[in-house]
Amino acid sequence: MRLVNLTPDPVSIFDADGQLVEEVLPSGHLAYIEEESTELPSLEGMPMRRVVRGRVIGLLKPEPGVLQLVDSMVFHVSRRVDVVAPGPLLRDSTGRVRGCIGLTALMVYR
Repeated sequence: MRLVNLTPDPVSIFDADGQLVEEVLPSGHLAYIEEESTELPSLEGMPMRRVVRGRVIGLLKPEPGVLQLVDSMVFHVSRRVDVVAPGPLLRDSTGRVRGCIGLTALMVYR
């Protein structure tokens, strides 16, 4: 199975024991959700905007043996079995994110 990273950042994937399994570098293609925003009245001087999210942009055509790694928001909207997201975050002792523990995949019911 090959992973294609459709995020702008490298993703470090660890196993349950905290050992690095793979670091997946960005592919140069980005998957994101289109959005429109409109200005709202400010709240006590703070600018406010309403955001309406639309469709997913940038996913590749499904290809046998290829999983597309995206952020969790794109993952939840895409609802495709060839799209995965990082698993739970793995942090160091200072709280800094080191990577993720495994991947999250869509469960398909038959």
